[in-house]
Amino acid sequence: MKVFSLRLPAVMQQALRAIGMVAVWVAFVGVAVVPVDSVLAAPALTQADLDGQKELLQFKLDALKESQQKDIENLRQRLDYVDKRVDDQNTYAGQGVDRLGIWVTVLLAILGSIGFVTVYRRTKKEAQEAAKDWFSENSEDLKSKVEDLQKKIGDLERHADFAEKKITAEVQEIQGQAGQAKVNIADEEARAIERLQKNMGKTQNSEEPLSDEKKQDAELLKERSDRLKRKPESEYLFADWNARALSAYSNNYFEGAAYFWLKAAEAADAKSKDAAQALLFRGIVQGQLGQAEAEIATYEEVDKRYGQAPEAALREQVARALFNKGVVQGQLEKKEAAIATYEEVDKRYGQAPEAALREQVARALLNKGVVQGQLEKKEAAIATYEEVDKRYGQAPEAALREVVARALVSKGSRQGELGRNEAAIVTYEEVDKRYGHAPEAALREQVNAAYTGLGFAWICEAKRLWMVSAEAAKNLLLSAAGVLNRAVRALDENGVVLGNLAYLACLQGDMQAAEVWFVKALQAPDHGGEEIYRDTLKDLEIHPVPEDENMRALVERLWQAHKPKA
Repeated sequence: MKVFSLRLPAVMQQALRAIGMVAVWVAFVGVAVVPVDSVLAAPALTQADLDGQKELLQFKLDALKESQQKDIENLRQRLDYVDKRVDDQNTYAGQGVDRLGIWVTVLLAILGSIGFVTVYRRTKKEAQEAAKDWFSENSEDLKSKVEDLQKKIGDLERHADFAEKKITAEVQEIQGQAGQAKVNIADEEARAIERLQKNMGKTQNSEEPLSDEKKQDAELLKERSDRLKRKPESEYLFADWNARALSAYSNNYFEGAAYFWLKAAEAADAKSKDAAQALLFRGIVQGQLGQAEAEIATYEEVDKRYGQAPEAALREQVARALFNKGVVQGQLEKKEAAIATYEEVDKRYGQAPEAALREQVARALLNKGVVQGQLEKKEAAIATYEEVDKRYGQAPEAALREVVARALVSKGSRQGELGRNEAAIVTYEEVDKRYGHAPEAALREQVNAAYTGLGFAWICEAKRLWMVSAEAAKNLLLSAAGVLNRAVRALDENGVVLGNLAYLACLQGDMQAAEVWFVKALQAPDHGGEEIYRDTLKDLEIHPVPEDENMRALVERLWQAHKPKA
């Protein structure tokens, strides 16, 4: 069993050490000092005896000091040992106190936990009882509120389901509308492209401008072209180049259109018929840019690439290119070359059964007759027109019916120029007989042209009979007035119709009406101005009558007032 001791303070330890030292020195002095009486009673000592006693005492003193030193050292060691023991006991005491503290803490914690559990249980029980009492008192009210909440939740869920279904339906409808809008835009663009290409594909002697309807088509293609500008041209397909070309063309950007159609023809995915069409359109644009020789070269390129192709679509494009080439040659006054080109169209495709090729051949023959008439080969021209009627006179296609009607009108005109008024009248009446009730605008235009020619033919026939039968001449003039008045309702800006009405009024003696009609003729945008002035003077030479001088004076006077000032 260990004995616990307390460590003495350092001051007390030093006091104990001092007391020990005093005791030692007292003992030493007690031993060393001898009574005086003893010394005096002793016999007298010599110097030698004194020296010997001194040495002896010195020796004892040294021995005593050494012994005291050893005792002091031993005492110091014992004190150190005691100090160590005191430290050890203090450590043990501290550890014991720590352990005691821990145990006390644990005990207090256990007692606290027990107390907490006891209080918790008691409190919980009291809370449960209080809650039970509260729920007992408020259960009906709570139940009612819960039912109300459940009902509201149910209503909200139903409303949420309805809203979700409605929103889903609206989203689907919007998505459907958006998708349909994209489809509609794509369809509209496709139809716009088709209409513009159809207009582009018309023969080059047609001066029909883009209609109001096609302005919207042009705008659609412009929007598509703007979208394509955001796409790298290295990724363009044929359709992209073609769309940009059509957009440029419809917006009068002809240089761009020519370039885009060249790129379209070179596109990797371009089919032969597409490339041929692109080159054909490029040639048309070159013509509108005044690049006639380049235009002819482009048409010849179409013939060079696809002239021997057996496919109907390619044959149609080549026929169109050759026809347009003939038109340009005629415009360049290369009339014999133009006739040869038109004959080449007939030679290659004259027996073709396809409607598109039949139309190109018919138009080529019609233009061939026009050029022959310009070369004063009027008999040859009449024969060519008759060939058109022979081949296609019974054709049901509107395009061919228009060509035949034009051929007959031109035939009547050439007959009139040859002085064959009776034959011309028969020809014009045939036009009225075949197409007088046709609803197509193109045919109505030819019928009105026939009325104009027929009215002039009757005027010429009346002049021929002027000196023979005044009554017959008068009746012919009345017939002429009938058809000319019908014609002017549709051709109120045509100088030829207006000029014929002026001449008719003069022959009937109404110079005031003649002046009104001829002023309109000079102002007419179609065949007016100097053209109607010169043609009218020329017409006065046909079967001259005295009244022609009145007409000549009127024409000269009005022309002097109308013609541009130098």
